[in-house]
Amino acid sequence: MVLTMGSTLEGENLAKRVIQVFLEDTPQQLLALAESVGRQDVEKSTRIAHLIRGSAANIGGSSLIGLTQEIESAGMEGDLGPAKRLLPELERRFANLAPLLKEFCE
Repeated sequence: MVLTMGSTLEGENLAKRVIQVFLEDTPQQLLALAESVGRQDVEKSTRIAHLIRGSAANIGGSSLIGLTQEIESAGMEGDLGPAKRLLPELERRFANLAPLLKEFCE
């Protein structure tokens, strides 16, 4: 398939918009995940981990995908232990990824 300059720019603009939404939504989702884990709400924690994983996959955030998969899988088994253990690392990885994504969007 041959891309024209216009379609390439449109694709880049779309990618930037998806990344901007990811950057806006993910901190709120991480906070909600931490709160639901703290309340031992397995269903909500699992659902939020799934949302974060999907969003990370959309923007190529491979450093987040594995951790959220572990949290989601454990939650599906009713175990929030991994979420408690992995949440700080998930937050750290997002904090490391965010500046790179912001730079791309500039």
